[in-house]
Amino acid sequence: MQADDKSLRLGSLLAQLLVGSWRPDPPPVDSSQETLPEVHRILLRSGTSGLAWRRLRNSRWAELPPAIELKQAIHFARLQETAHEQEVAGTFAFLRSLGIEPLLAKGWAVARLYPERGLRPYGDVDILCPPARYSAVTTALAGPSNPGLPIDLHEGCPLLKNDRSFGQLHDPGWSH
Repeated sequence: MQADDKSLRLGSLLAQLLVGSWRPDPPPVDSSQETLPEVHRILLRSGTSGLAWRRLRNSRWAELPPAIELKQAIHFARLQETAHEQEVAGTFAFLRSLGIEPLLAKGWAVARLYPERGLRPYGDVDILCPPARYSAVTTALAGPSNPGLPIDLHEGCPLLKNDRSFGQLHDPGWSH
């Protein structure tokens, strides 16, 4: 089998295993998933092990060694998420003590929307800060008082293409 054929086959197997795994009630795993030993390493490396475990946990494959590894990975992800929550709270308290009201974005913010903890791993924390305070935040985070959380700092919210001000992002009552 050529490398491209193998990649397509593995991609198809991964897609079959992950389909609907993010839903509150994921669909059961069908009998075509007997290739778990072939894809479980990819699941572990890609951060999708928790999603795969949600589909496998009530299946006949739940006790297979690869499935048990996926289960252990989601437990570890949940522990990391708990530690990150405390770090994020400390970082926000630090920035607020400087008079800066940040916004949380991307990975960590999205992870809270998944039906279970640990399903959306993330490495750093994306924080949006008011453009006028960007250099002050950069300086503060580079200083010795920084709580040490890995932060990806964004000046404003460039993805919104200036369709609203940074202040409007903070206003829960704002609408188009």
